[in-house]
Amino acid sequence: MKLIKFVKKHKFLISIVINLLFIIYTYIVGFIYNDIWCTSLFYYYILLMIVKMILIRSVNLSKLKLLLINIILLLSNLMMIYPVIIMIKQDRIINYSLIPAIGVAAYTFYNLVITIITYIKLYKKSNILSRHIIIIGLLQTIMSILTLQNTLIMVNSNSFDQGLYYLTICSSSIGVLFCFYIVLVNYLKCKKEY
Repeated sequence: MKLIKFVKKHKFLISIVINLLFIIYTYIVGFIYNDIWCTSLFYYYILLMIVKMILIRSVNLSKLKLLLINIILLLSNLMMIYPVIIMIKQDRIINYSLIPAIGVAAYTFYNLVITIITYIKLYKKSNILSRHIIIIGLLQTIMSILTLQNTLIMVNSNSFDQGLYYLTICSSSIGVLFCFYIVLVNYLKCKKEY
């Protein structure tokens, strides 16, 4: 019971700590193995963290802040194109064991649950701040799913066949295009509202 009260009271701080731990993990793996996927993820999540901090610290979002947020979101999505191409081409230098795959799966599950809870809580509010918080969660979850896919491919890289190649192309392309779609629709809504 005390744990539930603690989590409810400090859920934002817990969320920041979990995200920071994953950011540190991606940096360490990217640095140690010179892995472009993890290095890109590190910068991607740093940019999302910056947007979260802008949103949390803002009571009112000015036109300039909204433009800045949308530019950061667009840049973060552009950054992920090259790593997705590397994932599709199977042009990587490391193979993961099952332990990182389990860690990434747990983080992906966490992101999915938090995004659903946030969506349910904020959906009816339909203000710009709430919509941006939902969008950050969606982008984070989509990228977590792509990261899980990439990690599982690296764990099973010996059995990468033509069918898995086409599946990787489809799922990765859909994931990245959906991220761009979310950012574009958000930008157009913001532009219409201001």
